[in-house]
Amino acid sequence: MRTFNLIIILSEIPFVREVLLNVMTLLMLTSSQDPGFIPRAPHQPAELPPQTRLVRLREGIMVKSKFCTTCMVYRPPRCHHCSICDNCVDRFDHHCPWVGQCVGQRNYRLFFCFISCLTILCAFVFVMSVFYVKTLMNKNYDVKQNMWKALKESPASLLLMVYSFPALCFVGSLTSVHIYLIFTNKTTYEHKNLKGMLNIYDRGCVANCRETLCTSPKPSLINLRAFVQEVSMPPVIQEPTSGPHVSDDVDDLESGTDYDDEDGDEVAESDRANDEVANSDRRVNDRERVGYSLEDEREDIEAGRGSRSETLGR
Repeated sequence: MRTFNLIIILSEIPFVREVLLNVMTLLMLTSSQDPGFIPRAPHQPAELPPQTRLVRLREGIMVKSKFCTTCMVYRPPRCHHCSICDNCVDRFDHHCPWVGQCVGQRNYRLFFCFISCLTILCAFVFVMSVFYVKTLMNKNYDVKQNMWKALKESPASLLLMVYSFPALCFVGSLTSVHIYLIFTNKTTYEHKNLKGMLNIYDRGCVANCRETLCTSPKPSLINLRAFVQEVSMPPVIQEPTSGPHVSDDVDDLESGTDYDDEDGDEVAESDRANDEVANSDRRVNDRERVGYSLEDEREDIEAGRGSRSETLGR
């Protein structure tokens, strides 16, 4: 009877319902929000520009802007190309497989609120499950066997504790890491790949939190209502794959020889010459086999009796 009592109690608490609703809403917004994609160049340049150029970040600070050979644009500062989304993302943090979206400048605040609410929800569920088991232990059973009997009476509490504790450890550690990144004004990409380098974006703990969490995101550079522009491509001429003369041409191309129609007579003449050489060799072999010499054949021809080799051949 008490198997699902804890679930019913948790569902009736307004705090749990609000946090769960916030988690689902933030998850949907994070996965559907534009993280800050940089539009690609409409046309490929005839010659590639220099790979880097200097960009003024603020007074007295210059940073390098790299040229993306995939998007054919210069990346803004703190922008990187995501290999999974195959797009340049402004203030690229990381690609989250659980959200199914890149985390960048425009959806980082939603992502941080999402993992923070999820941490609070997991912690609250775990604490309430332990508290419910403790209540059953003190209510009906003695001190020695009360915990196992309480878990046997309410297995839902055990399932919630087993599920929420690993989730709390994982999401809680992720939230702690991002709190540190917000305080130092770093991204996950910069923290992982730019260790030991001077952080020129650090302005202090309070200013970093204000910049990351309290600054309105930039407008999206992707116009979802725009029509796709058709790029005119040169016509592609396809060679026929079937026909009366295709097989011979294919064989010639595979063998590395290209014959024209005008060369057909020369090929036929060379074939006939090869046949004549083969016939003369066969006659020589026949003469050697029967002991017949050229002088004997000349005498037979003068006498009008014909060649013995031709007779043998016939």
